[in-house]
Amino acid sequence: MSLNDAGAKVHPVESQWHYEILTKYGYVAKTKEAVGLVRSYDYSHPAGGHIRVTTGISSDYWYDKVNDKQGYWSDLEPHLRKLKEK
Repeated sequence: MSLNDAGAKVHPVESQWHYEILTKYGYVAKTKEAVGLVRSYDYSHPAGGHIRVTTGISSDYWYDKVNDKQGYWSDLEPHLRKLKEK
């Protein structure tokens, strides 16, 4: 696959590492699919949460817009667990 082909590939949110984690904590994917080597997906929570996850080549991080917190992939579930405990 060429770099151009890889950059044009469509990535459904359900196939991404963050989908199962965020939906387990009640978040709903607002971005259903994204294209490119680096992609961002937005999620919202019925209680007012909003998290953006960016993933792809050297980019597996998240940002919680409501709580102004961010981290790498391994920090996401511990962050969500902590929010749930509040």
